[in-house]
Amino acid sequence: MVKKIKFALMMADGYKVRTLEDLLEHFDLEKVTGYFLDGKLQEWLVDRYYDTEAEALQGLATINADFSRSLCTALGVGYEEAAD
Repeated sequence: MVKKIKFALMMADGYKVRTLEDLLEHFDLEKVTGYFLDGKLQEWLVDRYYDTEAEALQGLATINADFSRSLCTALGVGYEEAAD
């Protein structure tokens, strides 16, 4: 059996996120959205057995007008509307 190398998610503040708690503390919507779009976020969640969060992201559509809010909700992060 091949051992899978677990990778960290790099946030905008330079922090390498390795746990869900770290992700919540150093959350950056733009970086996390990028990881979602390239599939790394789902892989990262599954590799760390965050199955509930990975499952919540499965049906998320980027064309949804409420995508950012839905992404934050799936990960358990508070969402704030951007000021125009």
